[in-house]
Amino acid sequence: MNDWSLALLTAALTLLGGIVIFSITRLLDLKYFTPYYGLKGKLALIKAELLFSQNILTNKTDGPILAPKIFELATVAQTNIRKHWSELMPVYQSARIFPLTRKIPTEKEIDQLQKNLLYLSNFTTTVQNEHEELKTVNTSLKQSISLIDKYLV
Repeated sequence: MNDWSLALLTAALTLLGGIVIFSITRLLDLKYFTPYYGLKGKLALIKAELLFSQNILTNKTDGPILAPKIFELATVAQTNIRKHWSELMPVYQSARIFPLTRKIPTEKEIDQLQKNLLYLSNFTTTVQNEHEELKTVNTSLKQSISLIDKYLV
């Protein structure tokens, strides 16, 4: 084997090795890491929305001046929560195949989180049930935030 053929073989193997390494890292990134970080990002957005909306959703509406404004803010908050509710399961399904499954919520926890989000996005209070309803809203908010906190470390 002369020097040119050895140099050509070395260049071809280097190029082939680079292509293989690039392909493997890209496959790992697309198959595992992007969905995993997408789920973490979605959970962080849900937590931020819940923390932001917590004061609005648990506020009593017993004032002629504040009631329309609080109702409007609560409607916007519920719409945003409903949007996050609808996007959570597809993001979770794509991240579920992550090999370190203890780093993501279980399906039971995601179901509970979705139930809480659906409840928060649909509840309405009346004067008759306001106290009990607000206690339930506060419980749902706390449950959802604590569940998300377990996985955002």
